[in-house]
Formats: sequence, structure tokens, C-alpha cells
Amino acid sequence: MTYSTDKAGPFGHFAFAPLRERIRRIGDLAGTGFAGRRIGSLARRIVIAGQAEPFDVEAAGGLRLRVRPSTNRCEKRAVSGLQTWDVEERAALKRHLQAHSGDGPFVFLDVGANVGLYSIDLALAARRLGQDTRLIAVEPDPQNAARLLENVSFNDVDIELHRVAIGEFAGRGVMTGGETNRGQVHFQPQNGAEAGAAQDAHETTEMISLAELANRAAVARVDALKVDIEGYDLPVLRGFFNEAPSELLPAIIIAELSDQRVETLALMEQAGYRQQVMAGINGIFERNA
Repeated sequence: MTYSTDKAGPFGHFAFAPLRERIRRIGDLAGTGFAGRRIGSLARRIVIAGQAEPFDVEAAGGLRLRVRPSTNRCEKRAVSGLQTWDVEERAALKRHLQAHSGDGPFVFLDVGANVGLYSIDLALAARRLGQDTRLIAVEPDPQNAARLLENVSFNDVDIELHRVAIGEFAGRGVMTGGETNRGQVHFQPQNGAEAGAAQDAHETTEMISLAELANRAAVARVDALKVDIEGYDLPVLRGFFNEAPSELLPAIIIAELSDQRVETLALMEQAGYRQQVMAGINGIFERNA
């Protein structure tokens, strides 16, 4: 099935007027600390005030994006000051990418890819480093998936998109939520009767395990994994550790801990991972040697 975004046109068609663009870039040059976050926030408010979206921006880090800030928090961040977003998480991924010297490409699974910022950022870093990569984005929501593909085309990068939900077990369900923030869209599993009725209306989404995703993508090794799926991170990781062979376990995992922090930390330790950083609600874990 093909999904489309609400506005079409080549990159730059929805660029800011010159004065607003200069203000926007001030936020991109303001650094990653507290001052940078405040300046970026102020620049965003100024440049989008009274303007009809979408907006085309070449964000900090060189990402070329078409953003709709009123409907997605991460796209709002990208308008100005993107360098302040998930700084430690993205830096950790790039360190592992730069250190990669194994056979074959660096394999990254981006589970809950949203509009593709993590994957595109890593793809551009790999281009600068001359590193071969295989970037696999998982985004079941049709609106987010369409925006992701649009951004991928603007950046001329190779990212594989899988439009399935990831869970502990196989099943079917529906996408729900995200009315004011597309980043909060989440998968709601359904029982057999509910799924059958929804399937008749062509509304259901398939749910598979993370190990099954690797199988379908013909991935024998994963170097890095990011999981951000609105509260389902813990069961997904639990199922992955139970099902996947040891050679499939990545060297680095970034996972949202949220209100399941204690349980997730215990699971990661049991699976042989040590916490390197707690970055807000995200944990950065590396596998014990």
C-alpha cells in the first residue's frame, strides 16, 4: 500500500523567507547546552509564528527535512536547534559506527523510527566517515512512514522501511493516539474477534517480534538497536533476549525506560548489558565483553 504526505514538491519549495531562515539558523549554531536549547526554542517560536506548514529546513547536522511542527514534537525540534536533541544517544551510535571494523556493513535497527531522524542522521555520519551501513527503520504508522520516506528521498540515503509493529509475540492490532504528537502513536493489540472485524475494514497492522524482523530482513548480526515504541520497549526487549541467538545481540542498545525503568534495568543486566548513560528517559546500554 502506498501512503503520501499532504504537500508535495522538491526540497526547498517550502523554505522560510530569508529573514526567518537567518533567525532559524541562529538556533542551529547555538551549541548543545542549556543556552543552545533556549535559543533554539526562541528561534522556533519566531520563525513558525503565523506561517503555514510544512517547512523545508536543512537542520543542524545537515539533515534535509520537511517538517510539520504542529503535529510532531520531534519535527518541531528539527525546525531550529536540532543539535540539542538526544545528544548523548546519537553520539554513542556514531562512536560505535566509527569504531566498526567487522565484516560487512554496520547494521542499525531503528524501532519506532518516527520520521527517520535517527536513521538519517546516522546515514549522513556514515557517508562522512566512508562507512558502509545497513539501516533498517521500523515505523508502522502510515503518516509517519510517509514522512520518513519523504525525508529519506531529500537526503539521498539508503534506509529500509518495514511497516510493521514490533512486540513480544506475533499478532495484529491497530495504531492509535498521536492526535497532537505523531511521536506518541502506539500499537494496540487486539484479540481474535476484534482483529478480524478490523481486518475486514483494512485497519489492522501486523505485529512481529524483533527476532522475526531480523529474520525477514535477512540480518545475521545487529550492531546497534534503538527502541522507542511508547511503553512497549520492555516486552519487546524481553522477547528479543528470549528468542534471538547470541550473535544477533547488538553491542549497543538505546531504549526508552519511562515508567518501567526498574524492570528494564534488571532485564538489561540479566541479558549481559551495562548501563553507560541515563539520558533523560532513555538508557544507553553496551554489551559486556
